[in-house]
Amino acid sequence: MEACWAVQRMYDAFEPKGSVQGMPPVADYARNTWVEAIMGVSWNFVLRQGHRVVGHAAAIVDRRRGEAEYLVFILPAYQRQGLGSALTGLALDYLRQRGIKRVVLEVRNDNSGALNLYRKLSLRFPRTNDAPRYSAACCLELAA
Repeated sequence: MEACWAVQRMYDAFEPKGSVQGMPPVADYARNTWVEAIMGVSWNFVLRQGHRVVGHAAAIVDRRRGEAEYLVFILPAYQRQGLGSALTGLALDYLRQRGIKRVVLEVRNDNSGALNLYRKLSLRFPRTNDAPRYSAACCLELAA
């Protein structure tokens, strides 16, 4: 339960709220409900500085399909320091070791830091005209 509260405090401090496909939610109740849901249905990874959570990643796993939907947030003051890369690398290794073969996510087209990270990790961005202009879906096939 303490882990959930620590992650909630991180999202309370995250700005700008609602900037990533509406996440984290702006309203306190919606944000707290979202964090509780994510923490309850996914494999979660946290990055701490002391007792403070400064980064959170989650993988919502579908074992039947061998895939996971992935999300990662790093507090702005801690971005551009390689922490998102490290957290994502650890999460992907964990998923790979547990038989997950594919990871999917969405990222805003103007989030160059995230796009560069995902490209370094060999995520593929399909070129489709039906995707909203503000986001790009991508996937990573995890080798065994």
